[in-house]
Amino acid sequence: MLFFGTSQFSAEEAKDLLAEEGLHLDAIRIKAFPFGREVEEFISSHNLVFVIEQNRDAQMRKMIIMELDTAPSKLAPVLNYDGMPITADKIKNEITQYLSLEKKQVHELSKTTV
Repeated sequence: MLFFGTSQFSAEEAKDLLAEEGLHLDAIRIKAFPFGREVEEFISSHNLVFVIEQNRDAQMRKMIIMELDTAPSKLAPVLNYDGMPITADKIKNEITQYLSLEKKQVHELSKTTV
Protein backbone atom coordinates (compact mmCIF):
# COMPACT_ATOMS: atom_id res chain seq x y z
CA MET A 1 0.00 0.00 0.00
CA LEU A 2 1.37 3.38 -1.03
CA PHE A 3 -0.17 6.69 -0.02
CA PHE A 4 0.62 10.37 0.33
CA GLY A 5 -0.77 13.63 1.65
CA THR A 6 -4.09 13.72 3.46
CA SER A 7 -4.89 10.10 2.63
CA GLN A 8 -2.33 9.05 5.27
CA PHE A 9 -4.69 8.64 8.21
CA SER A 10 -7.39 6.80 6.27
CA ALA A 11 -4.77 4.54 4.69
CA GLU A 12 -3.25 3.68 8.06
CA GLU A 13 -6.69 2.96 9.50
CA ALA A 14 -7.58 0.80 6.49
CA LYS A 15 -4.33 -1.12 6.97
CA ASP A 16 -5.36 -1.83 10.57
CA LEU A 17 -8.87 -2.89 9.50
CA LEU A 18 -7.45 -5.27 6.90
CA ALA A 19 -5.03 -6.71 9.47
CA GLU A 20 -7.99 -7.45 11.75
CA GLU A 21 -9.38 -9.55 8.89
CA GLY A 22 -6.07 -11.38 8.49
CA LEU A 23 -4.71 -9.40 5.53
CA HIS A 24 -1.40 -7.82 6.49
CA LEU A 25 -0.05 -5.21 4.07
CA ASP A 26 3.20 -3.30 4.02
CA ALA A 27 2.84 0.44 3.56
CA ILE A 28 4.88 3.45 2.58
CA ARG A 29 4.09 7.15 2.55
CA ILE A 30 5.46 9.25 -0.29
CA LYS A 31 6.74 12.53 1.09
CA ALA A 32 8.36 14.19 -1.91
CA PHE A 33 9.03 14.13 -5.61
CA PRO A 34 11.41 13.13 -7.09
CA PHE A 35 10.87 9.83 -5.35
CA GLY A 36 13.41 8.70 -2.80
CA ARG A 37 15.28 5.44 -3.08
CA GLU A 38 13.05 3.88 -0.41
CA VAL A 39 9.99 4.31 -2.65
CA GLU A 40 11.71 2.53 -5.53
CA GLU A 41 12.91 -0.25 -3.21
CA PHE A 42 9.44 -0.65 -1.69
CA ILE A 43 7.79 -1.03 -5.10
CA SER A 44 10.44 -3.38 -6.47
CA SER A 45 10.20 -5.62 -3.39
CA HIS A 46 6.45 -6.24 -3.82
CA ASN A 47 4.46 -8.04 -6.51
CA LEU A 48 1.48 -5.72 -6.15
CA VAL A 49 1.20 -2.22 -4.68
CA PHE A 50 -2.09 -0.42 -4.04
CA VAL A 51 -1.70 3.28 -4.85
CA ILE A 52 -4.20 5.34 -2.85
CA GLU A 53 -5.14 8.63 -4.46
CA GLN A 54 -7.80 11.28 -4.11
CA ASN A 55 -8.20 12.06 -7.80
CA ARG A 56 -9.86 10.51 -10.80
CA ASP A 57 -6.86 10.23 -13.09
CA ALA A 58 -4.42 8.27 -10.89
CA GLN A 59 -1.75 10.93 -11.35
CA MET A 60 0.66 9.57 -8.74
CA ARG A 61 0.39 6.08 -10.22
CA LYS A 62 1.25 7.50 -13.65
CA MET A 63 4.24 9.38 -12.23
CA ILE A 64 5.53 6.18 -10.60
CA ILE A 65 5.11 4.25 -13.86
CA MET A 66 7.00 6.90 -15.83
CA GLU A 67 9.70 7.89 -13.33
CA LEU A 68 10.50 4.46 -11.89
CA ASP A 69 9.80 2.44 -15.05
CA THR A 70 7.27 0.30 -13.19
CA ALA A 71 4.89 -2.10 -14.93
CA PRO A 72 1.35 -0.67 -14.76
CA SER A 73 -0.02 -4.09 -13.77
CA LYS A 74 2.05 -3.94 -10.57
CA LEU A 75 0.27 -0.77 -9.35
CA ALA A 76 -3.40 -1.18 -8.46
CA PRO A 77 -5.21 2.17 -8.20
CA VAL A 78 -7.47 2.94 -5.24
CA LEU A 79 -9.18 6.16 -6.29
CA ASN A 80 -11.59 8.57 -4.63
CA TYR A 81 -12.90 11.56 -6.56
CA ASP A 82 -16.36 12.36 -5.21
CA GLY A 83 -15.26 15.59 -3.54
CA MET A 84 -15.16 14.07 -0.06
CA PRO A 85 -12.03 12.87 1.74
CA ILE A 86 -11.22 9.21 1.20
CA THR A 87 -12.26 6.96 4.08
CA ALA A 88 -10.66 3.89 5.59
CA ASP A 89 -13.74 1.86 4.67
CA LYS A 90 -13.46 2.93 1.03
CA ILE A 91 -9.80 1.89 0.92
CA LYS A 92 -10.47 -1.41 2.69
CA ASN A 93 -13.40 -2.24 0.41
CA GLU A 94 -11.49 -1.37 -2.79
CA ILE A 95 -8.52 -3.53 -1.77
CA THR A 96 -10.73 -6.43 -0.69
CA GLN A 97 -12.74 -6.23 -3.91
CA TYR A 98 -9.58 -6.12 -6.04
CA LEU A 99 -8.06 -9.14 -4.31
CA SER A 100 -11.34 -11.09 -4.56
CA LEU A 101 -11.53 -10.39 -8.29
CA GLU A 102 -7.89 -11.33 -8.79
CA LYS A 103 -8.39 -14.58 -6.87
CA LYS A 104 -11.48 -15.38 -8.95
CA GLN A 105 -9.57 -14.75 -12.20
CA VAL A 106 -6.74 -17.04 -11.10
CA HIS A 107 -9.29 -19.72 -10.15
CA GLU A 108 -11.06 -19.39 -13.52
CA LEU A 109 -7.74 -19.57 -15.35
CA SER A 110 -6.71 -22.70 -13.45
CA LYS A 111 -9.98 -24.39 -14.45
CA THR A 112 -9.27 -23.79 -18.14
CA THR A 113 -5.69 -25.09 -18.14
CA VAL A 114 -5.23 -28.82 -18.27
